[in-house]
Amino acid sequence: MEPTLIQEPQHDALGEFAARFFSRAVGRLNFAKAYNFGPVQSVIVHREPPFQVELVSVKAGPGAGEPHRHPNVDTIEVCLLGQLVLIVNGKSIPISPGNSFRVWRQDWHTAGMVLGGATFYSFQQWDDGVEPTSAGLNWEGSLLSIAGPEHIKLLRQEGDWWRTKRTKK
Repeated sequence: MEPTLIQEPQHDALGEFAARFFSRAVGRLNFAKAYNFGPVQSVIVHREPPFQVELVSVKAGPGAGEPHRHPNVDTIEVCLLGQLVLIVNGKSIPISPGNSFRVWRQDWHTAGMVLGGATFYSFQQWDDGVEPTSAGLNWEGSLLSIAGPEHIKLLRQEGDWWRTKRTKK
């Protein structure tokens, strides 16, 4: 599927979940866990399996490197702060605050240049039977994509399943 900026409401289960989230008061969120992936930090701010919302912050810099994908998660990303270039299946998409975009589980993606850092909500729908954790732990691709030993450490804590998913060294 081609990545596109979202101009209209999404009328499927994930789109309806994202709309429901925005209609709630922030005080009703159920913060679940924070993750340190090195240049990327995230906090699970709400979880209703198979859905969850992850607040992700990316440091300014040249981006995340090699493409990766999250094989059990479809997402809608909503940019809150900063600017970045998202590269999905080889296509560059400039992203700025207020932009929303979809990344499907089969999409190979990475961040290109991140100007001044960026923060976004990641609305996620996880496969049935897969317990939501963090998109950064549901990973296929080069472990260097995130450019940090913190990411490798977290993946190892999750167990050995990710080793068989790695497609690049």
